[in-house]
Order: sequence, then structure tokens, then C-alpha cells
Amino acid sequence: MPTLLYPDSAPFVDHLRFEILSHEGHEAVVRMPADHIYKNRKGDVHGGAISALLDHSLGLAACGTGPNARISSTLSITIQYLNRGSGELICRTSVQRAGRSIIYLQGMVKGADGNPVAVGMATFKLFGTPPAES
Repeated sequence: MPTLLYPDSAPFVDHLRFEILSHEGHEAVVRMPADHIYKNRKGDVHGGAISALLDHSLGLAACGTGPNARISSTLSITIQYLNRGSGELICRTSVQRAGRSIIYLQGMVKGADGNPVAVGMATFKLFGTPPAES
């Protein structure tokens, strides 16, 4: 099983200043604050910043919480950009299907106005022993 060098948070995520609003079970809500550092040359939120927001949020949901929490790594992620992003963005993620070591998730990024900015589908590898089935 991989060793966590940074058990609380990854330095890259700390650098991006994402805020976890909620993380319960296999669902997560993460906020990206409004800041000029996320902007592209047109003044919109850069697609790479949106991608990082989705990947981080989906990864949190993949890991889960509590005694059944596991470590995860992204295997694949597909993102559809729906509208330009501006200002604060919120990403909500949830599991679509889970196996013993592979988990499929979906995430939606919305602007502060509630309009969708991007949707992402991802597959993650889970590490560690799966919880015993009851």
C-alpha cells in the first residue's frame, strides 16, 4: 500500500487554496475562491484550475471518510467544459459505482450564480483493504 507523505493535505492542494466545505462518506464539496491567480489570459478561470478542482474533489470522494477510508489515485478523468468560469467555483462530487479496488465518480462545478461550469467523470484506484461486507 502507498505511504502517505502528507496525510492531512497535499502541498499542491494547499498551494491552490481549495477549501473543503463538506466531506462525508463518498461525497465531497470543495470551494475554489475567487482570485486572479486562477485566471487565463481572457480573464476566465483557467481550464487547468477547474481540472485540478475536479480531480481533488473526486479524489476526496473516492477515499471516503471514517474507518472505511482508503487511499486513492486517479486512473482517468474526463471533463466537459460547459460555460466560462468566473469568480468563486464550487465542486460537488459523488460515487456512481464502486467495486473492491476501482471506483467511478462524477463531479459538477458551478459558479457562485449556480450556473454549471464543468462536469467531470473519473475512475480511481483504491488502495488498502476494502471494508468487510456486512
